[in-house]
Amino acid sequence: VRDGALERQFGYHGGKIERVRVSPDGGFVASASGGQDEHSVRIWRAHSGQPYRHYPIDAEIVDFGYAKDGETLAVATRAGIQWLRASDGLLLRQVPVAGASFGDQFSPDLEFLTTRETLQDPPTFVQYVVVKVWRTADGALHRSFRTSHLLAIPLAFSADSKRLGILDFDDGRRVVRVWDIEENLLAATIPTETAAV
Repeated sequence: VRDGALERQFGYHGGKIERVRVSPDGGFVASASGGQDEHSVRIWRAHSGQPYRHYPIDAEIVDFGYAKDGETLAVATRAGIQWLRASDGLLLRQVPVAGASFGDQFSPDLEFLTTRETLQDPPTFVQYVVVKVWRTADGALHRSFRTSHLLAIPLAFSADSKRLGILDFDDGRRVVRVWDIEENLLAATIPTETAAV
């Protein structure tokens, strides 16, 4: 890291890698392939680069991550959320979440998952995007934020998972709207020229 030299190289995943995550203790590196050819999570030993586990997933992967205990993996797919035991891939529970697609993401604490949905206002036929925040424990809708543009997308959660930044538009100019998930309030609107994403 200090000089840019290659320190470790891991084997071929078997498909296009969409996400890479490190276990909380730093002992393992996990990669997820969400392409058409293979949907799977592979885990590697971080210090040696040796393969540790390979878990096929039955749907296209959107995002995944380690729980804080390092013993559980949450895998978001287009069909919902699968909670797996990291040591052997045992399916602990499955939570249906509607509308997940590529670009959606977990919050850092894995308590929430975003989705993006295009809707239409019946009287005017005007289309708009709604960003939804779902609880991963039970699949219940936690928050729903209506945006002002069809290109609006959820960008990132804050480190404490309490706020969500959404790329939106104001009079044709790109802005980042920061929503407080706990209070369901708009916390800030930041022009993209000054927004730190």
